[in-house]
Amino acid sequence: MTDLSDGLEKIAEEASDSNARRQSELVNLSFTLRDARLVKYVYEGEERQAYVGTVVIDEAEEEAYLRGAICMKQIKWLIENGKLPAALKLVRDADRFGSPYVLKAAEPARMTGPDSVKGEGSAPAPVEQVAV
Repeated sequence: MTDLSDGLEKIAEEASDSNARRQSELVNLSFTLRDARLVKYVYEGEERQAYVGTVVIDEAEEEAYLRGAICMKQIKWLIENGKLPAALKLVRDADRFGSPYVLKAAEPARMTGPDSVKGEGSAPAPVEQVAV
């Protein structure tokens, strides 16, 4: 291989690795969703979409994938209605076909960041249940 090929291959390998937490790791955890952005990706040759959200868990901020038909509609609603940041809990709804991921309102989590250090930050309000 050439330097060009080696360099491009290395970047492609690194780009496919993500530090974002898998959605399955958030199940039954309470967290604060600060923001979310819609991203496109290819899985098994098919283009798909997911939200990558900034979540706060145990005062640590990180990114996490949030996808699934119901969960994505809920996040879209949260964004469109100015409800972020929001205290949430991700669950699997065993009563629905496929046990989809569903967001539920949770007790407000402690906020982190410069505003909360100065006493200016406030905990997010719980979110109403969204019918989808």
